[in-house]
Amino acid sequence: MLECHGVAMTNAHGVRTLEVIGFDSRVVDGLIRVYASKSVVGNLASPLNYARFYLHELLHPAVTKVIYMDVDTISRGDLRELWVAALPEGSANVVAAVSRSSPSYGKFFGQKVRTLFAERYGGRHFGTDDPTFNAGILVFDLAAWRALGLVGEIEWWMERNRKDKLWDYGSQPPLLLAVHGRWEHLPHMWNTDTLGWAKSVSASLVENAKILHWTGKRKPWMPDGLHKNLWTPYAGKECSGNGVCMSKGCTCLAGHTGKACEVEVN
Repeated sequence: MLECHGVAMTNAHGVRTLEVIGFDSRVVDGLIRVYASKSVVGNLASPLNYARFYLHELLHPAVTKVIYMDVDTISRGDLRELWVAALPEGSANVVAAVSRSSPSYGKFFGQKVRTLFAERYGGRHFGTDDPTFNAGILVFDLAAWRALGLVGEIEWWMERNRKDKLWDYGSQPPLLLAVHGRWEHLPHMWNTDTLGWAKSVSASLVENAKILHWTGKRKPWMPDGLHKNLWTPYAGKECSGNGVCMSKGCTCLAGHTGKACEVEVN
């Protein structure tokens, strides 16, 4: 299906450069509970929102560091810069993300969560004004993630939220709790978000952005999507504009052939 949209699975030498790995949603189906209305916040209950927590299991054990990006993002910068800069060797942090002052930890969590947090983590506390981050762009230290058993912490918080409402939203809150005090702050250019709900975005932020992110319901490929002008130059055409993407690949129009209908037949 990816080839229908012009995504090459192999390079010019026939070497596979892209691999699609499935995620078994049954791992989290019984843990997910989103209290906010889907009509307001979108499909935060999708199991794929939680797949990022299991990268240490989905990827080979030799993989110790990974950049995670949501599907509603566009990279306009060299991701090697992010790879090198984030979580350098010897860092005490587990993830790296772009911080935001609003919503703060205090906006996400009430007194019930603060009490549970202190009980679970030996009297530790988080400040109500502590900045949070958007989890759509993350750099993971998978070695530390595995060693600290953080997926177990996230599942513990998810189970508590399922039984006794602790927050309104989806995968973001349990991650914030599990990595509090263990995350590195990245420059804003690595996650210029709000593009899926804010009609007005700072021109200078967009100009300097290395990753654009359509957080919010109004994705750029949807009829009511926002900031389509930023998305369109990067959007691949279905079957190169010369066919229809079917379950087994492209069905080309007359006069065209190839996996993505990119070859014109004389």
